[in-house]
Amino acid sequence: MRIIGIVGIWSSRLYKPVWRHFETAFKKRFLGATFAVEDVFFSPWQGKKIRKFADDIVAKYDDGGEDVLLLGWSMGGTIATSIVPKFKKTRVCGVVTVFSPHTFLWGLFSWMLGSSLQGVQAPVTSFSARFDYLVLWGAKYPKAVKHVWISCDHILGLLFSKKPAEEIAKAAVLS
Repeated sequence: MRIIGIVGIWSSRLYKPVWRHFETAFKKRFLGATFAVEDVFFSPWQGKKIRKFADDIVAKYDDGGEDVLLLGWSMGGTIATSIVPKFKKTRVCGVVTVFSPHTFLWGLFSWMLGSSLQGVQAPVTSFSARFDYLVLWGAKYPKAVKHVWISCDHILGLLFSKKPAEEIAKAAVLS
């Protein structure tokens, strides 16, 4: 299995420890998996750039190879759920969204990505942070097979502790 990490808005090199925590936790949970992070800097109003980023991920990984688990943090989770239907050759065995603004402003970002909130053909596990100051509401994916609240904030808890990443990896649901 290939685990593909998808960044959120205003991605920064400062967030590399977050992805190291995710990689360690997910590779421990899914033995033999490979892990890659797809990263580009964008702002929430750059719809065209976000759609191109999403399409580039599909073009790179929809090769008929190993199954894919999409792991999206913040806006990356909204991107992850929006690209599942675009995978035609490669099976998406699960989507994990971490503190993602799925229903923020009635699903504005999903709509911007050409996606609906009616569900995707892969199990979605979504996470909300109890102390999130960026995604105050809307982190639950409406058709999630599992939604978990964890004691964390949007960034700092993920940066400075591996515990949230371990909790997220442990709760991930695959088909």
